[in-house]
Amino acid sequence: MRIKRLYTEPATIDPITFERGVNFILGEGDYTSSKNNGVGKSLCIEFLNFSLLKRKADSRVAKIPKDRFDPATFICVDFELNGDQYTIKRSLDESEQPRISVSGQETIYAKLEDATNFLTGRMFPGLNDTSVGFREILGPLIRDERSEFKSIVAAYDTKARVPDNYAPHLMLLGIDLNIYRSIKVILKELEAIAAEEGRIKESVQLVRQKDFKEARSDLNALEEEVETIREGIDALESAPAYDVVRGEILDIEDKMADLRRRKSTDQNLAFIDSSH
Repeated sequence: MRIKRLYTEPATIDPITFERGVNFILGEGDYTSSKNNGVGKSLCIEFLNFSLLKRKADSRVAKIPKDRFDPATFICVDFELNGDQYTIKRSLDESEQPRISVSGQETIYAKLEDATNFLTGRMFPGLNDTSVGFREILGPLIRDERSEFKSIVAAYDTKARVPDNYAPHLMLLGIDLNIYRSIKVILKELEAIAAEEGRIKESVQLVRQKDFKEARSDLNALEEEVETIREGIDALESAPAYDVVRGEILDIEDKMADLRRRKSTDQNLAFIDSSH
C-alpha cells in the first residue's frame, strides 16, 4: 500500500502529495519557541487517519469547530494497493457511509464496518479469517501521538486503554497468527474462571459471614458429621431388629392412612346429613 495524495472536496486545504520513499512533514520556525508550529502537522495525520476509516468518535477531526471546517466537506485520500488505484472520500456528516473508488468505480457503503471489511479483503487477498483487519494493521503504522511512544505495541492514546495487540506485529514478522489467537482465547477463558471463582468466594462470605478459608473448615466439619450419620444409618440397617421395627412402622402408617380415610368419609356424611 502506498499513499499518494491527501486533499478535500471542496478544496479547503492545500493538497499534500506523497512521493515514493520517505516523506517528511516539517513545521515552520518560530522565534518565540524552539518548536516548529502552526502548519498543522498533527492535523494532517488526523485527516489521513480519518480518511483511512478511523472511527469518528476516536478522531480529533470531529472536534474541529463547524465554523472552521464544514462537516459536509469530504476528506479524501488517493492510494495504491496491490497494484490497484483507490480513493476514499469521507465526511464528518457521513462518517459511517464512506465512499471508495477502485480504478474509477465508486461504491458508497452503508456501514463503516462494511468498508473496512472490503479493504481488509483487498489488502490480504486469499488469507483466512485469522489475518488482521485493515484498521488493525494501520494501528502501529499510523501511531497516535498521544500514545507517548512508550511501547511499540501500545500505538493508541494512553487514555483509551486499548489492550495490547500483537497480531499486526506478528503478521509483519511472518509469524502464523493461529497460535496467538488460540492463546488469547485460552487467556479469556482463564479470566472468566478467575472471575467466577471470585464471585463464589464473595457469595460464601456473604451467606456465612466468614471468609473463604473459614467456610472451607466449616465444610470439612459438616462433611465429617454427614459421614458419621451415614455410618450410623448403615449400622442401623444391618441390625437384626431393623426389619422388625421397619415392618411395624409400615403397619402403623397403613393404619393411620386408613383412619384418615374413614375420618374424611364420616365428615362428609355428617355434612350431608346436616344440610338436609
